[in-house]
Amino acid sequence: MFKVVDVNRLSISALSDTDRARSFSKLWAKPEDLAVIAEEYALHTKVGKRFADDVVKFSEKNKTFKNFKKRLKGKPVTD
Repeated sequence: MFKVVDVNRLSISALSDTDRARSFSKLWAKPEDLAVIAEEYALHTKVGKRFADDVVKFSEKNKTFKNFKKRLKGKPVTD
């Protein structure tokens, strides 16, 4: 697999807990699986206690929005 990364648009900065949770929420997984991943991540990093809850909340919000866009375009929603 070959991928091109545009480093001119890449920004390197410190991430807040909310930014980290939003990044995890883009993984398309079941809420239970995502909670396990987020809890393991929280054990190995210095994030807040509500990190796993935030990840699941942002994930559901992301999935709802993406599925809404699919419905508007007339595409089938599989989950």
